Amino acid sequence: GLGLLGPLRLLSGEGEASPLLDRGPHDPAEFQPLVSVGPPSEGRALGYWRDEPDAPPLFVAERKPLPREQKPGVSAFGPGVSFSPVASQLLGAVHKRLADEAKAGTLHSAAARAAATASATAEAAT
Repeated sequence: GLGLLGPLRLLSGEGEASPLLDRGPHDPAEFQPLVSVGPPSEGRALGYWRDEPDAPPLFVAERKPLPREQKPGVSAFGPGVSFSPVASQLLGAVHKRLADEAKAGTLHSAAARAAATASATAEAAT
């Protein structure tokens, strides 16, 4: 699923104003988390990547925890994360994620139909 993080969560009326709202312990200063993707326990997120705080975002990156050796009683993820560029703007990244989940059959059927319709409409317009 998708969930709001950081400034989007603050704008929706959730959370308290904090410059570190929803930042992961291993997030660099350049990454601003905006949307969680997948189960919260995975720690995956989409966010803007900026080289300068006052500059527009360069791209949308996805944060993924690095897997580590599975041992009894120990989390399968941590302590590091990887960051990968996924899109030039947030809505494009969210649309791609929803379309991928729809193709994989992991979205609820109504959401899958909506994503497929939006994808087909976007492809027809280009």
